[in-house]
Amino acid sequence: MSESLSIRYCTDPDALFCRYASESKPQPAYIELGLRDGVFLASYDSAVGPRQQTAGVFSGIDRRWTIPILSGGAANNLLSKLAVLAQRVLDGAEVEWDGNNHVGQLITDDANEAYTSIAAHCEAIDATGRRRRSSCLEHGQHRRPLERGRSWHLHRRHHE
Repeated sequence: MSESLSIRYCTDPDALFCRYASESKPQPAYIELGLRDGVFLASYDSAVGPRQQTAGVFSGIDRRWTIPILSGGAANNLLSKLAVLAQRVLDGAEVEWDGNNHVGQLITDDANEAYTSIAAHCEAIDATGRRRRSSCLEHGQHRRPLERGRSWHLHRRHHE
């Protein structure tokens, strides 16, 4: 599929925050890529109670990744940062009729790798849009004490 990516930026600083009066917690947030139209956006899940999927998400036409509730600016930065990966997903995707429904499929290895990279990035960010400190442990860093009784700090392993 050769759709061009169209980023729909948040225009409100609180665009991803929604807490209904009947709920004790805010609604979860996500980023979504429409395989049919190429729209890449950040929003919150409007479904209350057990999480329901839209028809587009269920059929794979809209791809979603859960993110923390970010400010509009942090969400916009995230969308910009992931735009190249999102375009790679689009480039290797197609929407086809399967005999019953239109379904979205990732048909290239590159699209699958980009999809997985977006998922990993979304899982590794905190509510500010930055990488969580614990995610550094997966990328060749470890914690060690400076001295007895002092706080811990991150120390990058040096590869020679």
